[in-house]
Amino acid sequence: MIQPSNPGPYLELKIQPVLGPGRVDVVLHLADGTTKEIAGFPSLKDDGDFADLLKSITEALDAEPVNGIIDLSGFTWLNSSGLGKLLPLWQEFHNRQKKLILVDLNPRVKDVFRVTKLDQVFTIVDALPDAFGEFE
Repeated sequence: MIQPSNPGPYLELKIQPVLGPGRVDVVLHLADGTTKEIAGFPSLKDDGDFADLLKSITEALDAEPVNGIIDLSGFTWLNSSGLGKLLPLWQEFHNRQKKLILVDLNPRVKDVFRVTKLDQVFTIVDALPDAFGEFE
């Protein structure tokens, strides 16, 4: 799929594995092509950090309801705790009739979503341009 020249505004969460750099960056991509960093968090491992992340996303969506993308390219595995943290994020977008797309999942991670049937809840695509196609 060819990436549209302007996919419109969207919220991107770039999540690094907790065992690695353990950082979560939230960036709002605006319709004019500029970006605005919403927040950066040290990890999702800490429940307090996750609560702060969820609050920041909620505030960003309240200000401008947009679709979202979570890049999981850095993950080689995902456990139930990680899945449990993705569901409230999905709910924030779903409550506003917006999509949250998971991008670039390792085959093992994708299999976790298939086995738990969460692949029927989340939209999962192989690459960022495919996510933009899901926004339409």
